[in-house]
Amino acid sequence: NGSATVKSATAEIVTIPDFITTDSGNKYVVNAIATGAFKGNKTVKEIRVLSDYITKIPENFVNNTYSNGSLEKVFINFSNITSIGASAFSNCTALASVTLPSALVTIERYAFENCMSLKTLTFPAKLETISEYAFRGCKNLTSIKLSNKVKTIGYEAFSGCEKLTSLDIG
Repeated sequence: NGSATVKSATAEIVTIPDFITTDSGNKYVVNAIATGAFKGNKTVKEIRVLSDYITKIPENFVNNTYSNGSLEKVFINFSNITSIGASAFSNCTALASVTLPSALVTIERYAFENCMSLKTLTFPAKLETISEYAFRGCKNLTSIKLSNKVKTIGYEAFSGCEKLTSLDIG
């Protein structure tokens, strides 16, 4: 039917490539990630999204609402990703490093809520919207660098960021 699903991930590092090849030799483009693909996963420590064909990190991608989770690092290829979905990385308390894609335009609501290990963020030049509660509860976030193209910062986007001492716009 043109789609593939990973039922469980037990590896600590997961790489999402441009293409997958089946055991029978059929090659398929990886152009989407399912909503909640790694939701609640307690094993994966690093996710590398390398596919140039994916344009959105979906809602609840790794959302760890019911567990502390183990995700520490996310690398999103500097490609065509323009949006990070609602609650995509919500409650990933061990997430300390995020490399945001250069094409990113929108960070949706609750995307990084309660990512308590995040300390600094540099947003790409094309970013226009940071939705409500996007970084709420990121208690150790100390520094943010935004471009002057940001048009909207939603309600309480950075509330609860108790250690935030530096905001650079420009």
